[in-house]
Amino acid sequence: MKNKILIMVVLLSLLTFSACTKSVNTDNSQSPIPTVNSTLSPTPKATESATDMPSPTPVIVPEPTIAPTPANTKTPDMIYKPKTSPDITNYLISAIKNFEPTISFDMSEMEILNNTINNTIYNAYFNVLYEDSTLKYAYSIDPVYDSSTGIAICQISYMPYKTGEVDIENLSPDTYSISSYQELITVTGKIGGNMTTPIAIINPNLDFDTMQLVLSSQCGSGYIVYTFNNNATKILANPSIGLTIDLCLQKISKIDSDANQIVSTIIKKEMSDEEQIKAVYDYITSTVVYDQRYYTDNKNMPFDSTTAYGAFENKMAICGGYANAFSILVSKLGLECYNVTGIGNGENHMWNVAEYNGGYMFFDCTFDRGAEYYNYFAKTQEHFQTFGHSWNTDFTDSLIN
Repeated sequence: MKNKILIMVVLLSLLTFSACTKSVNTDNSQSPIPTVNSTLSPTPKATESATDMPSPTPVIVPEPTIAPTPANTKTPDMIYKPKTSPDITNYLISAIKNFEPTISFDMSEMEILNNTINNTIYNAYFNVLYEDSTLKYAYSIDPVYDSSTGIAICQISYMPYKTGEVDIENLSPDTYSISSYQELITVTGKIGGNMTTPIAIINPNLDFDTMQLVLSSQCGSGYIVYTFNNNATKILANPSIGLTIDLCLQKISKIDSDANQIVSTIIKKEMSDEEQIKAVYDYITSTVVYDQRYYTDNKNMPFDSTTAYGAFENKMAICGGYANAFSILVSKLGLECYNVTGIGNGENHMWNVAEYNGGYMFFDCTFDRGAEYYNYFAKTQEHFQTFGHSWNTDFTDSLIN
């Protein structure tokens, strides 16, 4: 009887040992189960009694750690999750600087109505242009909101001159290439009143806002208003308010012929560049009278008084006429000369910066009109700033540097 009991105990021990060893995966064809510790504990040995066997230690597989997404950051699926409108503006600024073609927003955390989401994104885009005007090369944004997913996908359109999409080698014969602000001025002088002229801006470093300022302040003689189309691949020409394009062209043609006549009269071959500029300055300040109707009867002051036409033909102008007349005549001498717009003695004003004696100096014919001694002839920027002038110096620097 004792032998039978002993045999049964041995058999039970063997069965328990077999069950325990099956809990450890020994199949090398399968990847081992990862554990917190890379070393597995040895399998416990069988004991004399099944009741004395320790329970197998369970193998614990740790859960993968997922870091929480910080507020106002991009989620792993590349969708931004803004909480406020300024968040959208900041995301757009980053996307535009990186020339991203699209940007997506998860709008779930913004407490706004679905039908206002597109307008919210548009307003954020306009804030981008307000905060950093150099980003105007991103000329449009087209948001499409899907209410079922809560995602707004925005297509961003860029001016091709900034993205390198201009094919310089295959431009059409009627397309003008532009690589500098000075060339932009030259091109507008060639196209005259053509309503639409194809262009290829081939210098990606040109700033769009500066180019638009060049068109508005340096081109058209005050009669033709030049602008770009939406992606800066064309220059558009329109007459000044209340005038026809033909009348504008006639005025510009007369300005040019008058300028040629004046230069041929006051400039002598033996004159140096400085003497020629002095002759031009003397001519304008001594022959052009300020149109006081600007202050006393502004509504009846003729538009011509704001242009070189008024200075040359009527001998009467306000600051715009003085400055344009000086710029045109100095340019006839083969020297660079630009209009400068800003504030002079507390009111809107225009004057000039021109090549002079190997550099660039500032001139104000209006303030020196009729004067025996000049206070604003060939003066430094610091002099003008000290005596009542203020302006966008970055713009003038971009023209003369």
